[in-house]
Amino acid sequence: MLKRILLTTLFCLLAAGLGGGYFYHASTYARERSQEETCRSIDIVIKDSLTDGLVTCRDILGFLNGGNGIIGTKMQDIDYFAIERNLAAQGEIRGVEAYGTNDGTVCVELLQRCAKMRFISSCGDFYCDSTGYIFPVAKKSDVPV
Repeated sequence: MLKRILLTTLFCLLAAGLGGGYFYHASTYARERSQEETCRSIDIVIKDSLTDGLVTCRDILGFLNGGNGIIGTKMQDIDYFAIERNLAAQGEIRGVEAYGTNDGTVCVELLQRCAKMRFISSCGDFYCDSTGYIFPVAKKSDVPV
């Protein structure tokens, strides 16, 4: 009985040690590989593009200066928080998340605001969303004036 308990314990410790070693070396390899990887492409996902049409992928690339400062840059040198801040400063964008993948792709996922009403004034044209947030008109949309 004692022999069986000792063998089971030894087997569990050996399996845990091998599994831990594998995950340590795999994560080290992935980290080293991702540090040497350069950005090859930008993947833009507008999550609510079927319901709202204020922002397109072309607009996002325009906000990012066409991706010229991003493509060709090492993935570790890309400032994802700056990308998020730059896009969040645009009135049409409600939320944004930017991150990099191991294959050299910068992914930008965003939600856009839903214009519910349009205001026309001497100061300019503005939209208002359902939360009361007012933002300037960059692209015309069919909403009540």
